[in-house]
Amino acid sequence: MDHIRKRRWVRYGHLKCKMYLRNDFQFKCAYCGMREQDTGVQLEDAFEKDHFVAVASKQPLDHDAYDNMVYACSKCNGTKSNMSISLLLDPCKDDIYSGNRPHVQCLGENGYYRVIGNTPEGCQYIKSLKLNAKFYRDMRKQQEQSRKNEEEIKKMVDRLSRIPEFPDNLGKRLQALLQDCFSLLTPDQMDDAYRCGKSKAGQAFQKVLFILQELAIPYELLFDEDDLDIKIQYGEKEYICEIILNDVADSPVRKPRMKREQREKWKEKLINGGILYFYLRIERLELYDMDDENGHVICLKE
Repeated sequence: MDHIRKRRWVRYGHLKCKMYLRNDFQFKCAYCGMREQDTGVQLEDAFEKDHFVAVASKQPLDHDAYDNMVYACSKCNGTKSNMSISLLLDPCKDDIYSGNRPHVQCLGENGYYRVIGNTPEGCQYIKSLKLNAKFYRDMRKQQEQSRKNEEEIKKMVDRLSRIPEFPDNLGKRLQALLQDCFSLLTPDQMDDAYRCGKSKAGQAFQKVLFILQELAIPYELLFDEDDLDIKIQYGEKEYICEIILNDVADSPVRKPRMKREQREKWKEKLINGGILYFYLRIERLELYDMDDENGHVICLKE
């Protein structure tokens, strides 16, 4: 399979849904493989939440559940629309572009950046999404050029680093600068700010991280299964927490509730579970110890 969608407890309309999808689908379209960095300044604005099985479908399932969501570029999402899934491969179940026997093969420069189907299902997939249109061929050409640019940058920095007088840290700085100029983005550059993104939820997450930094609370952004977003060290205890966002309340509310199934999954992991509860309107941050039967709450920022 091309992508692994993690188990999440959010739904289509949830603030965190798109942010989770971005990370699960590796910041690229599940259908055509366009990456956010291929869009230039648009980045995630050119991508949308898509119901794999369309809402208009009469199939008996929860259409708004997270396991029916995919991250798709607006071009593919518009083409797909209410298309029957019988015409499409599933990026979370099928080897569309990857694996030992992918359904679809990219031809590259000699094939004018077209794709061909290795299987009848792959041929139908290409036809349904019109993946040999000029838009997609230009995208693949740009991706290949980006790969070539990155290879040249690495060779250039490697040659410079062999000069005796060349400072050790200058190579990394130069490589990052050149990659930025060529709109490249490697896994090393996908820092916390990029992973959070610029959606409403992403900006709120970045504020939470900033508060933790101000308070000198060590943290690691996780985006793990079961909405386990972050690991923090508070006092002598380590918590693995969900970050819950409240964009309505202007004053503190009762202890947040958690779905029974989600709580059970946390217990299976044998973790010290917690909730970082963030009020967007007043920027108040609270820590709930979910293993404390008394529902102990610690206000980290008023």
